Amino acid sequence: MVLAGAVAVLHGAVVLFMLTGAVHAAAVQVGTYTVALGLNAVGYGLLLARARRRA
Repeated sequence: MVLAGAVAVLHGAVVLFMLTGAVHAAAVQVGTYTVALGLNAVGYGLLLARARRRA
């Protein structure tokens, strides 16, 4: 549960960074979106694993 919360906080930080307009270089934008999508995948993976354990 703590790991899922940490992933959510990291994802929120990445999204906030994207929305502030602080990202200008295309390569940095691609990297930022890649990190955000990766964190989403980890978060949903954790949710699926928890759901499977409870079932």
